[in-house]
Amino acid sequence: MKNEKAVAAVTMATMLALIAIGLIALAEKGPPQILVFIGASPYNTGPIGTFKLVELLKSRYPNTYTISSIQEMENLLRGGDRCLYIVISPEIGYNNSDAATIVNSLRECKHASVLIADESTYSNSLLRELGSSIRVAGSIIIDNVNGPYVYTFITIPSNSSNNMTYYLRLDIASKLLVNGGQVHVVGYAETGDVVAAEEVSELGIHVFVIGDGSIFLNQVLESNITSYRDFAIALIDYLCKFDASCRIVLDGSRYPGATPESLHSMVYMYSDPITLALSFIARLLHPATWLPPAIEFSNNVFRSISSVYSLSVIVSLIITVAVYMFLKRRIFIVADQRLEEQKEIESYVTGDLRDAILRGRIKLSKQDFETLFSIVNTVTQTLYGLELCDERLLSVIPKRDAAEKYLNRMCKLYKKALGRSFLPIVLSWNRTTAKMIRESEEFLSMLGQTIYGEKGVEYILMR
Repeated sequence: MKNEKAVAAVTMATMLALIAIGLIALAEKGPPQILVFIGASPYNTGPIGTFKLVELLKSRYPNTYTISSIQEMENLLRGGDRCLYIVISPEIGYNNSDAATIVNSLRECKHASVLIADESTYSNSLLRELGSSIRVAGSIIIDNVNGPYVYTFITIPSNSSNNMTYYLRLDIASKLLVNGGQVHVVGYAETGDVVAAEEVSELGIHVFVIGDGSIFLNQVLESNITSYRDFAIALIDYLCKFDASCRIVLDGSRYPGATPESLHSMVYMYSDPITLALSFIARLLHPATWLPPAIEFSNNVFRSISSVYSLSVIVSLIITVAVYMFLKRRIFIVADQRLEEQKEIESYVTGDLRDAILRGRIKLSKQDFETLFSIVNTVTQTLYGLELCDERLLSVIPKRDAAEKYLNRMCKLYKKALGRSFLPIVLSWNRTTAKMIRESEEFLSMLGQTIYGEKGVEYILMR
């Protein structure tokens, strides 16, 4: 039991040391950059994010991916049969390099499509790189009755004559500019402005543009109005041509990330409160946040204590006692002790020695009886795996009745020799030991062994 506690103390010390090293290493590395994505980001689980759209698409198209940088697209679409790139209400524009990377990746796919739902002009540079003649004007459509919340009719073309038209309300939408080409207008606001159009660009890429991204947001797809969800599914099916192997990429790189503490009172506009709370907690728990101030505070406390002599003595005594009590419960201190005298078990190996003992020429003591007991006990352990005083021994040895009295006498005398019993009364250990040598010889002979002879007990003990 003591050894177990000693090992536990060492293990605890090792764990504490590793924890301390880990905390210092994390604090040295600095606080984590925990960002909360805002806007229509596919990583935003809040009301104005598009995380639900990602879940909806993955349930129908397993090869649906979200990317946090444009460079991730380079190998996602290569060798694909049908591919679709989606961006919803981007808040960061496309530079020439980003747009070229997207276009080159799309051209690695056999049949590529692009869905842009944008009420700003951030996506126009991408449309230009795609070779499309469609542009987003960036001017908000105002309805005389509903203001910026305009109602529109958007038709999703079909290979058959059964085109699906959806009556949807847009939220602060922009009209589209159609500059010739093979543009097919598929959506009009009640004001008469174009809000949705498609075309196959000069590069052979199918481009579908909507002047508003609000119809794909989490709060809309989770609402009780199912027409928005039905529209999103029908549009993606149309662009992917109902091919379940279609590779879909939702761009999450066009939205700025913000640290939780920078959002302040605007938090309800940007992210899910639960996600934000978890981000705060993760940052607070990181050692880089609390360890340096804790060390500085401890340093100031001990500096104040050391400036007062009497107080420093009291604190030192308290710490010493605490450390002592801690170690006392976990570390056992054992005083040095003298090793017990080693007993050498001798076997009586010759007939002459046996005769000398039995005739009384050699005096025997209590220790000699203990040696005799050890010899016979070792023989029974070797032959049967049982000690001399084990009750099960009688069931495995021959001539049980003759051996029972001998075993009882040997075990009682052994307890007497060890001081564990008052009985039997022994007047002379010399005569008693000599008598038990004779009986031991008879007992061992029943087992096919002997205390003396060419291959007696000493042979058994050496095997």
